[in-house]
Amino acid sequence: MNVAILVMNVAILVMNVENPVFDRILKIIFFKLPTTNTIQYICFSQKRTMKYQNIREEEIKNKVGQDFFSNFDTTKIVGNIDFCVSHKTKNITHGSLTFGEGWGEVSLLWAEAKRGTFDVLTMITQLVLTIGKARTFDKFLPPAFLGAFDSQKIGFVPYNAIMDVFSMNDFNWNVTPSNHETREFKIIKEKIENELFQNHYVYNFLKDEAELHFFIKHNIAKATE
Repeated sequence: MNVAILVMNVAILVMNVENPVFDRILKIIFFKLPTTNTIQYICFSQKRTMKYQNIREEEIKNKVGQDFFSNFDTTKIVGNIDFCVSHKTKNITHGSLTFGEGWGEVSLLWAEAKRGTFDVLTMITQLVLTIGKARTFDKFLPPAFLGAFDSQKIGFVPYNAIMDVFSMNDFNWNVTPSNHETREFKIIKEKIENELFQNHYVYNFLKDEAELHFFIKHNIAKATE
């Protein structure tokens, strides 16, 4: 049997086991093998750190809400924002809120959601363009945090750390936020990069689960106090 296939079969058996020694052994073996097998290892290693595999984006949002924000309301639809977190209230409003109604709703987090794995800065940039294009901050009270998550991780940045970007003059906010190749996307990405990496918090759903719960409990939950 081919050595690479043998190692891959063994690896699959322990896919859900976080073992640094095993990881080092895999790296040594795979990186001694041809490029194709090295790529297979990289893909395999990345999948081992993905909590939500082989499911659609909508299901990822549901599971993140259930697994990490069960003490909050994640059912509200705020404009074109993928995911909204707010405190639970006795009279929960379902469906899309129209202009003006949002000012009575206090959001804790607005987040971009993606299936697979993406760069946090890229996801946050798309979220900022989504908010700026619809001027969501004119219709709803802005949240304490902006965020982004994919199948593997979630990141947060204080809204006030990057809110100045929405007051940019002579900027075309009408571009498609999901098009990462536009001039406008690159401008926003570059503009928020420094602030983002000085103020952001990123957690792997699997490796940093305890730290993530702590952050949510002591930062997200208390954001409006």
